Amino acid sequence: AIEGKGGTIWQTRSVKAEKPPVDSAYKLRFRLSPSDMERVEGTGQFKDVISNVKNIRLRFENSKRPGFRQDAYIDSIEAVR
Repeated sequence: AIEGKGGTIWQTRSVKAEKPPVDSAYKLRFRLSPSDMERVEGTGQFKDVISNVKNIRLRFENSKRPGFRQDAYIDSIEAVR
């Protein structure tokens, strides 16, 4: 999810979320576009939020074992246009 300075939050649509394999390294791609994301809080337009990002949030869920602790390690983050 990305949050703009005005408090508007856009997050990946659940149908667009990637489902990486278990117990292996995986390169995730987060598609930051209005067609792949949805506004979940606030009223800001996508173009205004993406040009003024205040926070980036990453959340990983295990739908097969909810509440089961797992560790996710992030090796690097890079922005590609």
